[in-house]
Amino acid sequence: MPVLAIFGTWRAPEEGELYRFALDCAAAAARVGWSVATGGYSGVMDAGLRGATEGGTAAIAHVWNGFDGELPVSAHASSVHRHTRIADRVAALVGQAEACLVLPGRLGTVAELALALECRAKGQLQLPVMLHGSYWEPFLAWLRASNAGLNLPADDVAPPLHARVDDAHEVETLLRSLAR
Repeated sequence: MPVLAIFGTWRAPEEGELYRFALDCAAAAARVGWSVATGGYSGVMDAGLRGATEGGTAAIAHVWNGFDGELPVSAHASSVHRHTRIADRVAALVGQAEACLVLPGRLGTVAELALALECRAKGQLQLPVMLHGSYWEPFLAWLRASNAGLNLPADDVAPPLHARVDDAHEVETLLRSLAR
């Protein structure tokens, strides 16, 4: 079963738009036969696991031992993979995925996004990295400017590295395009 990794802030409240978006996207993934993996804690991560569980698919959590006693692991995880190093956690989470969905977040999410884009650029992800709305546009603009400043070729290649998604239907359509 293919895996959709969902990344984003642990601070998204359950009643908020980001939580609802992640929940709906995970449910869409379940409808088209995908399992869902997240970092395994609250906010966007919990929403992804909850949507997967409610949709009847695997809800995979990758957690870091450094958060033990600080952040509770989501109760919606059907399996939990523990990592002693944060870098191993990020690598395992991105490495397990066939597709990635990135919602707003901070440094951990930036690390996940950067690795996912690199995996896509090297052909290890079949779908463009899905980015929620316009939130990541400043990051992408910096990347384009950085490449230009170094006289490097643009990352705007075919197939595209990333795609903007504004609703769960767009995510479902992209995932369905890779249905096995």
